[in-house]
Amino acid sequence: TNEVIPRSIPGIHGKNVYRARDILEYKCRETDKNIVIIGGGMTGMETAHYLSLKGNKVTIVDMLPKPKLEIADNLSLQDAIADGVEMLYEHKLVEICDDCVKVEDMMKNKEKDIKADIVILSMGIYPNTALKDEIEGEFEKVTLIGDCDKLGKIPHNIRSGAEAAYHL
Repeated sequence: TNEVIPRSIPGIHGKNVYRARDILEYKCRETDKNIVIIGGGMTGMETAHYLSLKGNKVTIVDMLPKPKLEIADNLSLQDAIADGVEMLYEHKLVEICDDCVKVEDMMKNKEKDIKADIVILSMGIYPNTALKDEIEGEFEKVTLIGDCDKLGKIPHNIRSGAEAAYHL
């Protein structure tokens, strides 16, 4: 998969900006920092919860309204909030600075700054079909499975792989 990183946002490639994958692969082990995570999906939420348990003040910013979550996802959200993660739904990222992020409260149509030593991008992913395109002419049958076919959770990915193998 490829990660969504909008190039039009000033500061998006700053030295204080990481991807959620960087954090989850232990490339950033910060403590006692103000951290803002852009994107409130499961990856962003789990990254926020992990960082809050390390003693960081973590805020999640998401453009969307608070989602209706499945039971397991809702429990993860409740755990994150209980451990100090602040959730700002319906807030749009405007700019990333060295010491803060500028966001727009979409309900109030008003900008505000959130202190941030570190900014983590978790804005979503999209399928990467480059390998399929590269090898398609070399093999009789090439099938996309998992996130390369349709973004989903692990059970979906396992099922799509099993179904592809069954149809060989």
